[in-house]
Amino acid sequence: TCQTTPLPCPRPTCQTTPLPHPFSRAHITTLMSNPAFLAPAAAPARALRTAVSSSFTSTRPLLPARPAAAARLSGPSFAPVVASAATSAPAPPITVSRESLEKSKLTLSVTIPGETTKSTYMAVLKEYSQKAEIPGFRKGKPPPMKVVLNMVGKKNVIAATLEQLMDSCSQKAIEMEAVIPVGQVEVLDSEEMLDGFAEGEPFTFRMTVDVFPQIELPENYKNLSVEVEEVPFDEQVMQNALLEIRKREALQVIAPDGATAELGTVCVASMIGYHRLEDGSRGDPLPEIADGKSVEINMEVGKYMKGFVEGIVGMKVGEEKDVVVEFPDNTARVELRGLKAVFGVQLEAVKNTVLPDLDDEFVQKVSSCKTVDELMVEIKARLGEETEKANKENINKAIEKALVEGLEVELPDSMIEDHTKRKFANMMADFKDQGNLSDEQIRSMITAEKYEKYKTSSMANTVRQLKVILCMNAIATREEIKVAADEVDEAMEEYRKELQGQKFDEKELRDKVETQLESMKVMELLRNSANITMVPAKRDE
Repeated sequence: TCQTTPLPCPRPTCQTTPLPHPFSRAHITTLMSNPAFLAPAAAPARALRTAVSSSFTSTRPLLPARPAAAARLSGPSFAPVVASAATSAPAPPITVSRESLEKSKLTLSVTIPGETTKSTYMAVLKEYSQKAEIPGFRKGKPPPMKVVLNMVGKKNVIAATLEQLMDSCSQKAIEMEAVIPVGQVEVLDSEEMLDGFAEGEPFTFRMTVDVFPQIELPENYKNLSVEVEEVPFDEQVMQNALLEIRKREALQVIAPDGATAELGTVCVASMIGYHRLEDGSRGDPLPEIADGKSVEINMEVGKYMKGFVEGIVGMKVGEEKDVVVEFPDNTARVELRGLKAVFGVQLEAVKNTVLPDLDDEFVQKVSSCKTVDELMVEIKARLGEETEKANKENINKAIEKALVEGLEVELPDSMIEDHTKRKFANMMADFKDQGNLSDEQIRSMITAEKYEKYKTSSMANTVRQLKVILCMNAIATREEIKVAADEVDEAMEEYRKELQGQKFDEKELRDKVETQLESMKVMELLRNSANITMVPAKRDE
């Protein structure tokens, strides 16, 4: 578990690099990237070790999960084989052929010469002999290789050899073919490799890799014609803003005798909560946390439990009534979430809200303005900026839509998967931030089933977003759009202020900031060169 939170963490490095507390956006993203959540394509070494363990049964120790983690078993023990002996030599001369598949996927056939297979095999065997601890042989004096081979098992030596060969050759093959990989390499026919390998003989393995898709930009990308619904300045919004300012300074005055509870008033009531039986009557009392004496209730629908305010409307002072409610699923107390209950409510008083007059004296009290007119100008300017921002966002969306309209591109599955996981992780983090959800609730929502449902429902939007990203990258390259280092530094400084006290990956964040700034520059280019027609927003029927 993480040092700073009792939640189980999928990262094995938590004891040295604790995750932020509580169950944060970084923690959610880490959980989403855990192979146990959705198994990614097998990497060469993992696929090979799976083939060894499933096809070879022996009392001899198998190859350790990672060279750095030795597993001592009963009988002769062997320290882990490290890659230094094989990888310190120059990269093996290999030949590569390629075959293009659908969805921006390639199959690479990599052939390793016999001299390289033999030298790597002997280096691995020598490493085993140097690390071996075999009864009858003094420590530090390597036993004969035949003895080591007999104790370790040839298939284990072959597995270690292939692992080292593929670790180095797969990367070399990608570099030779000058492709930009997306996601992990997947080795094909890994189970047959053990039987097909012979030291001193050429060895060929095949692997598939998703590659960054190439796109053809529309010829008119700097002359797009878009029609955008204009967001008008709403005078009512300004009046609502003035009303909210007055509400913050409002007085609560006890209503005259005979007053009833109405929406917009403030009621004072005492209440006791009960479990609701099937017939709607009272059951056992709820925990004391759900009770209250002389509690002020702002009579606004949706502010409390479902049905609570609506049930109080119309009550008279001194009246008692059972109010049927249902607790929301995000209630802070776990035992109350989604609970159907009954509250015995006794109304003690009704308070009317008395708003202050909107005059110059009031304005000077609540703001730096001197007059009502001056305050209205300030609010209008602020709302005008928001309106301008909304129109700018609408223009950007229209340009993005026009940019990718008719664009045909095969997106790799791994690219779609990665983008969807990031969106899902961000959605979960937003739920936690905005919905007052507990760590336990968030973790229960991160399941493979719910992810697959989200993936299906969001597929069209995900594909559109990826097409936009590919177009923006291509335009930035063609137009040679660059982001200056000082621009990135300035933006990074702002992020550091926002993330004060939180741990984050400096390089990863800097890359994201640079990409974001580059996209903003591209969009500015497209906006300035587009033919934009603003039209009145359509009214709802």
